[in-house]
Amino acid sequence: MKNCPGHALSNEGEYKSVEEVVAICLQDLPFHEESGGGITISGGEGMSQPDFLRELLSALKKHNLHLAIETIGYVPEDVFQELAPMFDLLLFDIKHADSEKTSSRNKGW
Repeated sequence: MKNCPGHALSNEGEYKSVEEVVAICLQDLPFHEESGGGITISGGEGMSQPDFLRELLSALKKHNLHLAIETIGYVPEDVFQELAPMFDLLLFDIKHADSEKTSSRNKGW
């Protein structure tokens, strides 16, 4: 990365299509059916990519999977209002309960 003079930093991760993610999730379908488990969106803020998430949830719902998200809810209110009902379970990661610090919740990303 250009901001690291020693070039010790690098980007990690992979780009995946909705179809690729669904295929990976379906590899465990027998386990989900047997255990009553499902898919949890976590690791960062999943709602920060609303278009991808909307498409992914729609595709996964076709397979009757239980869908959960771990979120801090720090996304524009309209995005949250649209996506939240698509989940079977919402897990909130509350960072602090000080209303003065959280009052800017929906003023942007």
